[in-house]
Parts: sequence; structure tokens; C-alpha cells
Amino acid sequence: MTSRLGIPVLYAGLLCALAGGQQPSGAPATATVTGGAEEKTFYRSDFEDGKGLGSHNGAWSSATQGAKVTIDAPVGQGNDSKLALTVRGRKSMEMLCCDMPLWGKIVEPKGWDGRLHLKFYNGGFDSVRVLYNTVVPGDVSYAVRLNAPRGQWVALDLPFDDFLHFGRRPRRGCALERIIVIAEKPDSDEGAVFQMDDIRLCQVRQANPPVEKPKPPLSPGTYYLQNFDDPEDWDIQGYYPHQTYCSVDWTPGGLDAEGKLVEKPVGNDRGCLKIECHSRGRDFRGGGYAGFPGEGTVIEFDLLVKGAGDIGVIARTAKTSLRQYLQPSPPTGVWTHVKVSAEDFVPYGVNFKDGMGKKLGKGETYERVLFTATADASDEHYLLIDNLVVHKAGPSGPGPAMLGTTPGP
Repeated sequence: MTSRLGIPVLYAGLLCALAGGQQPSGAPATATVTGGAEEKTFYRSDFEDGKGLGSHNGAWSSATQGAKVTIDAPVGQGNDSKLALTVRGRKSMEMLCCDMPLWGKIVEPKGWDGRLHLKFYNGGFDSVRVLYNTVVPGDVSYAVRLNAPRGQWVALDLPFDDFLHFGRRPRRGCALERIIVIAEKPDSDEGAVFQMDDIRLCQVRQANPPVEKPKPPLSPGTYYLQNFDDPEDWDIQGYYPHQTYCSVDWTPGGLDAEGKLVEKPVGNDRGCLKIECHSRGRDFRGGGYAGFPGEGTVIEFDLLVKGAGDIGVIARTAKTSLRQYLQPSPPTGVWTHVKVSAEDFVPYGVNFKDGMGKKLGKGETYERVLFTATADASDEHYLLIDNLVVHKAGPSGPGPAMLGTTPGP
């Protein structure tokens, strides 16, 4: 239930994720047919006019030092166009990258799916990936590996369902920052080239869009309410990871409205949010949009922690972030009901201990809530979040407190 109020620099987070064992796609994307569904095109270029290079929106460039991006005649057989986007480099570069800024284009609004169509020529690379970054957060990339044999032109239709981050589909409704193409391990200096042509970024209307469960109106004094029971809820689909090595996903289970554990939910009748870290010793966080004032506001939720410490809540305004850590630290492996005061959040520019008790969040207006933790040396690290409610403080005041525990799964 909801009420919604060079390469090492640019792609550091992306390359870290790929090197760390992330598998962006279980299988290479192959050419498919959209079947005549309604489409809207955001970007299209066949490069026949010789244009499409630069650093502005809709233009291609490369951050690979020494790489050369031009518009030339197609290499090899299989493309009868006069011109195509061409990226050349040397074997010593190990990889070539080319990207196009999108400047906040929202490709998947409610009822629509994103797709990327293109022709691709592999001039001698071991593997090729297409990725896109989101504007929020800017360091998370969703990737798909192309079925692009060497020395061939292939026509590809890439649905956004194939672009994954630690096996998770990208969140819907997010604004895209850029599309990136990475070709890895060229086999020779002469063959270090790839080409793209007839590129089209579009959205396709869903034939049978998911149906959300009805949502009752919010009670007086409640700013935001999410129990994570309906995976088709558009709000849940908008929850996002905040680091390259973190993932956020809906998962069955959780607690019911009375705080009782639901061990074996039937279908999608119960669920909670899972924020998971895929690396030891890392800070990780995830969350979503929720608009509310800082003054006189309480944030309540049920929490289960595994393999993590330094648990906290972050509230973001349009310009800055404030945070509050849970003291004492919640126990591991049991559900804990948490209540924190939005007035007690401390800005990141202020020492946390110095800011405690000074109500520095009182005059703020928040637009997002994130949950944060630090992964320990265990094999698994995650937070489960359920029954998130943001509301006005009651007569007893908004002081932070932890209430009761329920055994975990």
C-alpha cells in the first residue's frame, strides 16, 4: 500500500562489478521480433548523414584513452549501409568502450517495456557487452552480453528484461544516464574495431501489463505505507540498489500486519524487501522514494539482519542526505520492530555524535528513504525490510526506540 509523494574514472564501479564475478546475463541476447506491438522511439540513428559523434545528448564518444571513434563505411559483409559508427583501438588496450548520454530519459514508464535495437559488427573481440547506467544511483549498471560472433554483422533486439544487475531486472521508471558498449580482449591491433549501425532505443507498450492489488487510502497522519506484499506494485518496482555490489529485490515471506512470521506464503500473498551485499566488508544500501516532512515524523519498519552491522536509515532531500544509526545494534536473525525520528537525522557534513539530539532534520523535506549496513565476514549479508510506515508522531513523541522481536526464518 503506497502513497508516492579515461575508463578507470568513468566506469570504475562498472568494471569492478564485472571483474568481481557478476554475470549480467545467463545467456547471450539474440535477435527477436517485437510482434507488431506499439512502439515509441526515443533515439534513432543510421549514421548515413555522417552525424552522431560528440559529447552532447544522443551523440557517441569514447572515454578509452587512444581509442578512435569515427563514422566510416561498414567493415565485412552483411550490412549494405554506406556508413556506420566505428570504434578502433589497439590490442594493448584490452577493451574498447563507446557510450551515448541520455540525460535522464525514462524509457520504462508504467505500462511500457524498454528495448534497444541495433546492428553490430565484432571485428575480433572475445566478448561484447551493452550496459546502461541509471541517473539514481549513478554507479549501478545493468548489462547484457551480446551474441556477436567475430567477423560478422548481427541484428539484435535487446529487451530491457535482459539487462541485469546480479541477476536482478532493472527497476522500472528509472531515468537512464547513458548507454555503454564494451568490447573486451581484441585479438590483434589490426582487428581492434567494432561497428554499430541502425541503433534505435524505444519503448514497447505491454500487451498484458501487471495488475496491482487495490490500495486502500492512507489513514490521516500517514505519509507513506508499504508492506511489500504485492510484487506488481509500481512503487516496489521502483526500489533500487545504491552500490555496484548491492542488489534490491522483492522476496516472499516477512511479517503479517500483527507482526507474526509468515513462513510459507501462498503465491504472492506476503512479501518483504531484500537488500543484499555481494562483497564482504562493504557498506551497502538500497531504498526507494517516499515524500514526507522531517518535523514531527516517525519512520517505522520491521527489520531482519543477517551478516551485517552498523545498521542505519538514510533520508535524502533534493540536495543532501541525512542519516541515523540504530542503537543498540539490532540482533541477528530475528525480526525487530524499529522506530526512528525523522527530526533526529544528522547531515553527512556534521559529525554524527555532535549532531545527535539537536533535531537537525526538523526543517527538512525528504523524498527518499534508504536502508544501510556494513557487510561482515559471513558468507551472506542482507537486510529484510517489511511493513514500512512513515507517519506523524503520536502524543508520546517521536523518540527513537526498538520494540520487540520475532524469530526469523
